[in-house]
Parts: sequence; structure tokens; C-alpha cells
Amino acid sequence: MTYQENATSNTYGRSGGILLPLMPEAVGIFTIPERKHQAYKKCAESIFSTAPANTRRMNEKGNDLEHISNFNNQNIFNDFPKLKGLKEDLKEFSIQYIDLIGFTCDEVVITDAWLNRANINAIQKPHSHNNSFLSGTYYINFNPKKHSQITFYNHKLLIGNNTNPSISLPRSKNNSTPYNSKELLVKCKEGQVLIWKSHLIHGYKTPNKLKNRLTLSFNIMPRTCTDGNAYSFTINE
Repeated sequence: MTYQENATSNTYGRSGGILLPLMPEAVGIFTIPERKHQAYKKCAESIFSTAPANTRRMNEKGNDLEHISNFNNQNIFNDFPKLKGLKEDLKEFSIQYIDLIGFTCDEVVITDAWLNRANINAIQKPHSHNNSFLSGTYYINFNPKKHSQITFYNHKLLIGNNTNPSISLPRSKNNSTPYNSKELLVKCKEGQVLIWKSHLIHGYKTPNKLKNRLTLSFNIMPRTCTDGNAYSFTINE
């Protein structure tokens, strides 16, 4: 793809010049069919009611954010096989995402997966997922008017976390662009699945306003990671 093919009318400010959206990041949005979603929702709620203590983890603040199967030797799909159908759906969405961004992959492995329940005042600090290629969230019980929406953060503008030499300028109050925005809130609905590259920083800083915000998070690796020629390795479940 050449510069000329990318030279669209993305014009900002007073110069009238053209900006090229160079190497953008992609967040995929997929939707679970309603009948399947209701079955998965019932199953997830049952798991939260009956899961043994050794699968439960609370966040450091107390009981406002709880996880199931979030220890490094656990996976919700191994611990609770009745979610097998959801596992296959998430794998298929991940392969579709890889295809949509222009790469090829025939099979993926869900290396980590866990349930989250956020109660009133819960927040999720900005973070990324290590040792993974793709990450995602499935919105199981979610009221978009009361439950906190996910926010992605521009790592290029997080100066405090950047060890490279950097220069900062005041952000224009009259000219909001994809290049000066520090964060992007994605409005999600119940039954949707978001997928993104694992290095993207995300979280939610607006305190949750309603109890029982129920989601499932997951990490994905291609089963075979290869450059298409000489170098590769394979992931086993």
C-alpha cells in the first residue's frame, strides 16, 4: 500500500494539509446470537454462584471486583467445561479478526480466560496483557447506562510510562484529533465481544454505578506462530 492510497481527506487544524493515518490499531466488535448469549449468561451466573474458593480472586481493594479462574494455572474453559460452546465462538471470532486485519491463521489457542464481576464503585486500572497476541472481553451482564465502559489509552501519550526522550505540548482545546487524544471510550452492549492486540492499554476509570457487571476476559495465541518461511513455534492447549 502506498502513501497515495492512504492520502484521504483527514484534515485537521488550519494548514489544509493531509494527514496519513499511519499504522492504526484495530478493535474488533462481534456479537453472540441472542439465544446463545442467554444460555452463556445463565451458565456464567451459575458459575459465580457455585465456583469453589480456589478459583476465586478478589482485587486488592476489597470486594468490588471479583475474578473466577484468574490465577496463572487456571482457565475458565478448563475449570468449567460447560462453557465449551462459548470457547469455540471466541476462537472463531479471533480467526475472523486476524483475517479482517489482513493476516492468515487457521487455528488459535485460548491461553487464558476468566470471569469478572464488578460491583458498585469498581474500577479497572489501565493495563495491558503480557505473553499474548490477542485479548478480548465478552459482555455477559451489562447495562451500558450504568456499567462502566471500556477505555483504551494512547500509549504514545502516556509520558509518565515512557522511558524514551520525549517532548510534550499543550493539547488544543478546539481541535480534537486521533493524534492528540489520550484515550478512547468504546461503547459496548450486552452480548458483544471486543478483540484487540494484547499490547493495547485498557481499563475503566469511571467507577461502576451498578452491581453485577459480568464479563469474560481472554487471551489468544495463534496455534502456530510463523513468519511463513523458516521460523516458527507451536502452542499447545
